[in-house]
Amino acid sequence: MRRIMLLILMLLPFVAMAQNANFSEMFAKYSNKQGFTTVELSREALKAMGVSGGIDSLRAITVEDAELLPSFNADAEAYVANMKRIMAVANSGNNVNIYSQSNKIVVIYTHGAKSATLVCLAGENIELSQMPKLLGGR
Repeated sequence: MRRIMLLILMLLPFVAMAQNANFSEMFAKYSNKQGFTTVELSREALKAMGVSGGIDSLRAITVEDAELLPSFNADAEAYVANMKRIMAVANSGNNVNIYSQSNKIVVIYTHGAKSATLVCLAGENIELSQMPKLLGGR
């Protein structure tokens, strides 16, 4: 699954970006909630990791509890419903979808039978070539 994500992220520089959407409400809903892991990285944290390219923030929500998956997946699908899906990969029951709405936000939604993750990258003029660094790529 990680290889698929890395491949997709390497190809993203050729894909149009998404309009700034509000991820804050969903992030707040799942932050500090039992069964969920949330990660928030500021521009400064991203720069310290060697990631630049116009990415101002990264927020991610992950759930690995089978009982919580249906509700989270419903929320995630509602969140991306009005966005344009620009890439999709399905592999052995795992799905990776990348959505956009303008040039200021990219949403990556991965889900399978046992877990799901929603990642939102926001910024001005994001250079998508920087995103593989977020996953430990080159």
